[in-house]
Formats: sequence, C-alpha cells, structure tokens
Amino acid sequence: SMPEVRDIMDALPGESEEPIAALGVISCPSSVPLGYSVIARTMEGSDADLWKDGLFRAKTSRYLCYTRLRPHSNGYPSNVLADLKLLGEKETLPQGFFALSETLDTSELGLNNRRV
Repeated sequence: SMPEVRDIMDALPGESEEPIAALGVISCPSSVPLGYSVIARTMEGSDADLWKDGLFRAKTSRYLCYTRLRPHSNGYPSNVLADLKLLGEKETLPQGFFALSETLDTSELGLNNRRV
C-alpha cells in the first residue's frame, strides 16, 4: 500500500533545525538533485515509493526529496514549507498551495492519480 504522508514526514531526519525550503518528486533515489535529500524509506523501513504500478508494466517509482537550503531574496531568506497535503487528482488545490506535478530529475508525471 502507498505510504501515508505522516509516515513519510516522520522519516525526515531531525538533525537540522533549519526549515524545509523546497520539496520535489524524483523518479530514482540515486538521481536526487544537488542540495536535496531523498526520502527513500519510511520510519518502519518500508520503501517510500509513492507510485504503484500494475503487474505487467515497466517499473515506475517516485520519491519525495527536500532541501533545507534557502536562496535569499533582497537579503532575506526565501519561503519555507509550511504545510503538505496529498490530494486525489480531481480534488481542488487549496489556496496558497502548488502541486508537484513533474519529477525534478526527468520532467515526467509526478504522481499517478494523486497530487502532493
């Protein structure tokens, strides 16, 4: 079954007090962008793959990645992640949110039937 958002968020390392500045979706844990960390496993040790394939299709996978590095604008740090929602593809995106619709590494569809 697909990991719950809380399981994935609980898997974030807690060593830094810096806020999460950006979140992305990647197709392969080894292709994480520079400055980002990948969430490859849940707290229970399960695979944190957000994409589930049919039995006879080529393997597709999606993982969340994040960075705590914040670019500065006019001498002030940029935005930080304040909230995260997992929505069905037909659910309305709440005001102030944006969808992670493409993978950062391959520009493919971010998630199947869901949006982060």
